[in-house]
Amino acid sequence: MWEDWQFDHVGLVVNDLEKTLDYYRTMGMVNDEPGEMSKDKYKTGFLRRNDVVLEFCQPGAENSIQSEFMKNHGEGINHMCYLVNDLEKETADLMTRGIPVIEKSKYPAAPHNSETELFDTRHGGTILLELGQIPSGEKKPASGVAANTDWQFDHLAFVVNNVRESLSFYMSLGFEVQLRARVPKGIPLAVFCRKGPVTLMFHGNNDWVQGKQFFEAHGEGVDHIAFNVNNIEEESAGLVRRGFPLKGKINPTADAIRAFYNTRTYGGVLLELAQPILSLWW
Repeated sequence: MWEDWQFDHVGLVVNDLEKTLDYYRTMGMVNDEPGEMSKDKYKTGFLRRNDVVLEFCQPGAENSIQSEFMKNHGEGINHMCYLVNDLEKETADLMTRGIPVIEKSKYPAAPHNSETELFDTRHGGTILLELGQIPSGEKKPASGVAANTDWQFDHLAFVVNNVRESLSFYMSLGFEVQLRARVPKGIPLAVFCRKGPVTLMFHGNNDWVQGKQFFEAHGEGVDHIAFNVNNIEEESAGLVRRGFPLKGKINPTADAIRAFYNTRTYGGVLLELAQPILSLWW
């Protein structure tokens, strides 16, 4: 189990699909896959920034998992998706661990992940896990490469009730603890785990002002998405010029120079950029 999981995308629930797509394109993301509609349940669109694909989903009038998330949490990240070689086997393994399937879907026109299942992993931080079946003998096709490919996906950051319980839960899904922890001033605990290219960071709901504000407004969930960059000053100037203001100042820490940007206008999550301090690796 887990060894063949291929990361596919992060899914966001949004109020207005077209405005959100335009907003993220301004940030530097490019079209990745055509959108689709499913009766009255939702409509979707996909954008890519280097090694990360974001799926944006606008719920329709009909009740759905997406509309339930919107009602309870507002806009934000509601799932992450991996592709697997044997969906039936992976499903059986997850269910023996007490993780139920809550929705099955088929996309016969799609070139890959034509069959998917959503698993109820919300008690580990509100987001769902989606697994998609790779057709036999095929590999996940390469997607288009975005412009400005120096952005490298680093992590999704969760605000949670209990850091240790959330970490333990994702370890039960096959994520491995990373030998790094962040303890900036005012944040007593931040832990990381990883599966493939996806790193998850967990911090408590009272650990810092930003996390506390997010928790009070949304409950547990993904507060921000982080990328590493080669030149944070240059990237920051470009983002601010395009209408994505800094939250505070560019802040040097022990391992990187970091900055947060107010990107919650559409999509509900903040953007973090970090320029790693290379001297730590030599």
